[in-house]
Amino acid sequence: MSIPNRSRSLFKRGILFVTLLGALGITSTAALSADSATKGPAEKGGPYRTLLITGAIVIDGTGAPAKGPQDILIKNNVIYSIMPGDPIGRARTSATAVRADRVIDAHGMYVMPGIIDMHMHLRSDLVPADYQYKLLLGQGITTVRVFSIGRDTPEEMVALKRQVAENKVDAPRMYVYPFWRTHADDPRWSNA
Repeated sequence: MSIPNRSRSLFKRGILFVTLLGALGITSTAALSADSATKGPAEKGGPYRTLLITGAIVIDGTGAPAKGPQDILIKNNVIYSIMPGDPIGRARTSATAVRADRVIDAHGMYVMPGIIDMHMHLRSDLVPADYQYKLLLGQGITTVRVFSIGRDTPEEMVALKRQVAENKVDAPRMYVYPFWRTHADDPRWSNA
């Protein structure tokens, strides 16, 4: 079974955002229950050059009914293909065995596009930031557009974004916009 041209282009351009972080949505229960210091190598690993999610029921975000089981092959953080995940479907499509750096068995689980929060302010003075990040991931939010992180300076916000991108902090992918009321010395902070 092949992906229709429209869906294929959506997947390849990343509009549906079921990228490597989609796998985080599958493993988010483990992330919530384990302290980052006690995580196994598989939870701390990645991103992987190739990742295969097998046997998942796929909600593609187009409004179509869920389909499955499906195998999702992700290469370099981009969905490369979605293939039938059952023996009959594989036989009909002449699908060949795929080798991957990491395989996640998702039988009985759902995979959906990652949710993007387009406007977020994080306040680590009220609730620890690490806890907030895990809540976001557990709710399927894989990307956030952050306008302020407590009273962090723009430099501190960009440094955190880099740590997230380097997989040093377990958090959704971050796009930071530190241009409004980010520091007490900022002239825009004044009510005058």
